[in-house]
Amino acid sequence: VRIRGVFPRAGSMQFIDSERIEGAKTRGLVLDPAAALVIGLDIARHGADQSVIYFRRGTDARSIPPVKLRISDLMALAGRTMEEAVRHGAQAVFVDATGMGWGVYDRLRQLGCPGVVAVDFGKDADRSSGKDADAKYANKRAEIWGFMKEWLRGGCIANDLGYDRVFAQALT
Repeated sequence: VRIRGVFPRAGSMQFIDSERIEGAKTRGLVLDPAAALVIGLDIARHGADQSVIYFRRGTDARSIPPVKLRISDLMALAGRTMEEAVRHGAQAVFVDATGMGWGVYDRLRQLGCPGVVAVDFGKDADRSSGKDADAKYANKRAEIWGFMKEWLRGGCIANDLGYDRVFAQALT
């Protein structure tokens, strides 16, 4: 880096290399209208963070822009998420249920949200690595990031990685 000004493709502690991310940002979008539309919901109640509703259909996580919200009322957030799910015809909604997200999940279930799933990042992983059936992830968080890393090989994302965690949920 200091001599030639050429940066490495990945650092030794980097799980997802920047080349893979840049490829997903610039890759040509292939639409698959038959693929299920899924939503990932990340909840932020206070502070600088925003709640985000993120959409993915197959390898397309680019064509429907994420909905970014500053709503402190969790029931209002559940209602808005339900509106988006109905508006876009989502087959599943994955909710970050860690902490206060359980209330939003419960409300979405009560509203009859299609395919609502609670994602608890601290729980045990329930799938093996796609490459090595003997490899298990340490927890749900590691499992989701592992599947996101593999999905990025062919997926298309927007040039906005401030919402990478909720995007990873949508890959569940």
